Amino acid sequence: MFVNAIEKASRTMFPIFRLEKIGPTEGRIAVVGTGFFIGPDGKFATAAHVFDTANEKTEFQFRGWMPDKVFNPRLVIKEFKKDASNDLFIGQVDLETPDYLELSDELAPIGRSVCVSGYPLNSIKTTAAGLDVGGIRRYFQPTFVLDHAVIESPGKNGNKKHDGFLIRDIGLSGMSGGPIFDTEGLVLGIQAATISRENVIGVRKVDVHNGQAIKSSLFKSLLNS
Repeated sequence: MFVNAIEKASRTMFPIFRLEKIGPTEGRIAVVGTGFFIGPDGKFATAAHVFDTANEKTEFQFRGWMPDKVFNPRLVIKEFKKDASNDLFIGQVDLETPDYLELSDELAPIGRSVCVSGYPLNSIKTTAAGLDVGGIRRYFQPTFVLDHAVIESPGKNGNKKHDGFLIRDIGLSGMSGGPIFDTEGLVLGIQAATISRENVIGVRKVDVHNGQAIKSSLFKSLLNS
């Protein structure tokens, strides 16, 4: 069902790298989220909380559409527009991008089949030749929309309001900002948070975990504002 949409999304998605400088020639590097291009001029969408650790010692980088293509030289990610309170971030890299995804104006209807995506649980190794990024893999999970929701989630730089919808499957670390798209590859939302609830039924405790998405129309409005 999602084969063509996944192929389309794969050409637009990339892992967001954070380089933390710890010395003149040393640094720590990690994948902190997922971005995807939304225009031919290098603009991309992701969640603002991906950049909550930004300071004078950090740099966020685009290094390619992994695992298919490593891009050299690496490019610095720049902020184009941001709405931190609603966890919205539109960035830009100095790159022409013929492949990009469209953002929907529609609030995903309850019951709609969607696919979540991103770069979770990444493994980066340092070798004599440089970085081994073979452990950075894309992830796709078909799921469906459970309900519409507006939820406040705690963040390192204050609470974030996530206005959008709940999905059955949760996102994993590194998937923040990944596109949630339909069978045509139209983006209905962006991965934002995991919502956990528990209930006690008799002597049995039931834990429920769902993903929270930001509706894509908010990113479209920010882009056009």
